[in-house]
Amino acid sequence: MLLEAAGLPPAFPQHELEEDELKPYVDAVRAILNQHEPYPAAALDERGKVYFANDAYRRLLPGAESRTAEEAIDTYYGNFGPSSIENWSEVAWAQVARRMQRANQLADSTLLALVDRATAHLRDVPKPALSDESPAPVVCTRFRIDGQCIETFSTVVRFEMSHDITVNELRIEMIFPVTADGAEFFRRRR
Repeated sequence: MLLEAAGLPPAFPQHELEEDELKPYVDAVRAILNQHEPYPAAALDERGKVYFANDAYRRLLPGAESRTAEEAIDTYYGNFGPSSIENWSEVAWAQVARRMQRANQLADSTLLALVDRATAHLRDVPKPALSDESPAPVVCTRFRIDGQCIETFSTVVRFEMSHDITVNELRIEMIFPVTADGAEFFRRRR
């Protein structure tokens, strides 16, 4: 802001998602989310604030789009995860490690504060021991839904070569089932 007040334009602009300049990119995000049905998908920022979600994601995490990043951390790490994810310790600590890595890359104090907030929720959750066995290629989340265990993995899509801060921070997280039974479970929930 000080640079702008001095008449120097920002090196990278930052538009709101509702602005016309971002419409083609927001439309692309919405198309990806819709095409990913019946599997959950959402568009989030670096801090975990959900901006857009498909119906499957809304069924999995009701109210996610209305939460601040802090509320999302408190809901996910304080309540939803421990009660809904069978391999909570493995998933939670892997996510915290990823968040910490990203916060350090960006030197982002807000993101570091969110990592501290998530870690505080995990104070009584033991870190998983490293195994001598070859680890799975991906940490899969095993959701406990309607008495059934649904094993999933996530992928993330980002905009490449973005010059806008908002677009640069946006990521699309898509959840996929690992098994045919999991795929069928999500198809039936439509």
